[in-house]
Amino acid sequence: MLSPQDAIILVTFMPFTVALLSHLIAKLPKGGAKIAKAACIFAAYLSFFLVSTLIPAVHNEPLKTNLFSISLPIGSVNMGLYVDSLSLIPAFLSSLFTALALTYNVYYLSPYNRAYEIGWGLTYIDPKPLIPLLGLRLIDWVIMFVKKAEIDDIVIVVGYLGGKIKRFLGDGSRYGVKIKYVKNNYWKLGNGVSVYVAKKYLRENFILLMSDHIFDPRILFDLKNFNIKADECALCVDTGMRYVFDVDDATKVKVVGDKIVNIGKDLSEFNGVDIGIFLCSPEIFKFLKRNLQAGVLHVNRKHQGSG
Repeated sequence: MLSPQDAIILVTFMPFTVALLSHLIAKLPKGGAKIAKAACIFAAYLSFFLVSTLIPAVHNEPLKTNLFSISLPIGSVNMGLYVDSLSLIPAFLSSLFTALALTYNVYYLSPYNRAYEIGWGLTYIDPKPLIPLLGLRLIDWVIMFVKKAEIDDIVIVVGYLGGKIKRFLGDGSRYGVKIKYVKNNYWKLGNGVSVYVAKKYLRENFILLMSDHIFDPRILFDLKNFNIKADECALCVDTGMRYVFDVDDATKVKVVGDKIVNIGKDLSEFNGVDIGIFLCSPEIFKFLKRNLQAGVLHVNRKHQGSG
C-alpha cells in the first residue's frame, strides 16, 4: 500500500521523469513512439489518481515529507515537500487537464489521425470517404451507385486510416457486393500508385472511381457500354459545369471532339472538368509502370480519351 508521503514524492517527480524517458524511448526504431505516448498518458492519469487520493489525506492536516538534508556551516537544512488542501486544488485541476489534453493530442493530432478542413470552417477526423452526407457516408453512396449499375465486384485501395474504412465497410455483404482490399503503403505519392497496387485484381477493363465523389449512377450504365481500344482509357467530363462548386480547385479539361487535348488544374482555356470517373483497360498498368519508374507519381491523364 502506497503511503501518502510516497504518493506526494511520486506525483511530484514522476511526470518529469516519464517525460524525459519518453523522449529517449521515442527514438527507438520500432514501436518507440507508441511506447512513449502510452507511457505519457499512463503517467498523466496516474498523477491525477494520486492527487485524488491525497485530497482526503490532507483534509484534517497538511502532509510533510522529507527528501534529503544538506549540512552547512550554520547547520543542517532539510529539503522536503509540504502539501495542504489549498495546494491540491490547482494540482488536481492541472493533472486532470494534462491527462485529457494528452489523450486528445495523441488520438486526434497524431500525423495519421489529424483532423482536416472540409470547408465552412469545419474539421473532420475520420478518413474523407467516411464523411457523412444525408445520413450516409460518402463511400456508402459510391458503393450503392455501383451496385445500382449492376457491378458487384469492388476493389478498394486503402492507405491513410485504411483500417477505419475496412472496419466500416466489411466484406461488402450488407451492400450486396463483394469487396477486396489492397493496401497502398505509399499513399502520399499520388493516385497513380494507388491504381498500380491493385494490378493483380484487374485483368480486364474496369471502372475507376474516387471514394469521395458523388455522381449520377446512370453514368456508370453508359460507361459500361462504352467501347475503348486496348491502349485507351476513357475519362468522364462535365462540360456543362453548372454545379461545379469550386472551379478553381477542379481539374480542368480541354475537349476537342471526343478527345481530351489538355488537362490540368491551371488551364486558362477549358470547356469541361474532370469528374473522377474512368473506364480503363489493363494496358494502363504498363503506362503507370513507365511513369513510376521515371518518377512521375501522379496519374498523367493527357493521353486518355474522353467519355
